[in-house]
Amino acid sequence: RSSALANAHYAIVVDTSASMSAQTGAGGETRFEEARRAARAFVDSLPPGAEAMIVEAGREARVASPLDRDRRRLGRALDDLRPLEVEGDLGAAIALAVDELRAFDGSRIVVVTDGNLAKPSALEGATLPIDVLAVGAPADNLGIVRVEATTAADPDSKVETTEVFAVIASFGKSDREVYVTLREENASDVLASRRLLVKAGEEVPVGLAFEPAKGDLGRGLVVDVSPHDALPLDD
Repeated sequence: RSSALANAHYAIVVDTSASMSAQTGAGGETRFEEARRAARAFVDSLPPGAEAMIVEAGREARVASPLDRDRRRLGRALDDLRPLEVEGDLGAAIALAVDELRAFDGSRIVVVTDGNLAKPSALEGATLPIDVLAVGAPADNLGIVRVEATTAADPDSKVETTEVFAVIASFGKSDREVYVTLREENASDVLASRRLLVKAGEEVPVGLAFEPAKGDLGRGLVVDVSPHDALPLDD
């Protein structure tokens, strides 16, 4: 048995999707930081002679580090990973890991994820054994899922008005009262603001409008939902 472990081959699949940016507690640590720590602990526990590879599960699957026995190189590959502003594809990452390990008997896949899967079937149907290292506590999330902006002039007064339409969605189990504000990029002045009650699991549309000044042409707009939650990325 010890010989089998010494010659074992592992693929460590690390979830780098947007939900991994969520904070896990009052200390400010993110799910991804917890995941990287768990992956490093697994690498450090590998028996002598065992080989492991690192696979990144972002929008596209990517081999971050090929099969290697050197724990320092594997650790550096983990250090280079970052959570991305994307919907991750664990299924593609697992398929890539299976393909890379196909030639080795007794191979296993270790998936480090928060379990917030865009495709719940991602962990099903793999032809190699899968161990899941789950990280992060469940957290209610509310975010902006759609934004559109238009500028038009009133036919009578000729005054231009910019209207911003946004959709705020709740992915949690609790109702939340929030403020939706609009400001120019790199500016602190609020152009428009609305208070909303967003019920659990619902989507709420909101409109914000202001009259742009002559110097506003081409400047970006920022829609913000506050107070921010555990996943500020979509606030």
